[in-house]
Amino acid sequence: MKEKTFRILLASISGVMLGFAYPPVTTGITSIFAFVSLFILFETITSYGRVFRYSYLTFFIFNLIGMYWAGGFTHCKDLYMMIAGGLLLIAHPFFFYVPIAVWMLIRRNLSFK
Repeated sequence: MKEKTFRILLASISGVMLGFAYPPVTTGITSIFAFVSLFILFETITSYGRVFRYSYLTFFIFNLIGMYWAGGFTHCKDLYMMIAGGLLLIAHPFFFYVPIAVWMLIRRNLSFK
């Protein structure tokens, strides 16, 4: 159980650091450390299902922080904008999984350590 908690913590920290790498905070250097912690997390995982779950958590937190400031859906004034924004927050992390899955495939087939 302790290892699972550590993995969730690494994924969450990575998502928060990625979120703070974009406006309005724009501390871009945190994105380097975010990806380092993400790659450390994926070194111990071999299953694509687990990689998907942890990367979804990371990029969901990233989108939650990164799109909050730009989204008009957070002001609760337009029902359609709120629905579209909520669906965007749910669906957008799926697109970030594609490069992670390709990286896992390359890492697995070329036996990178």
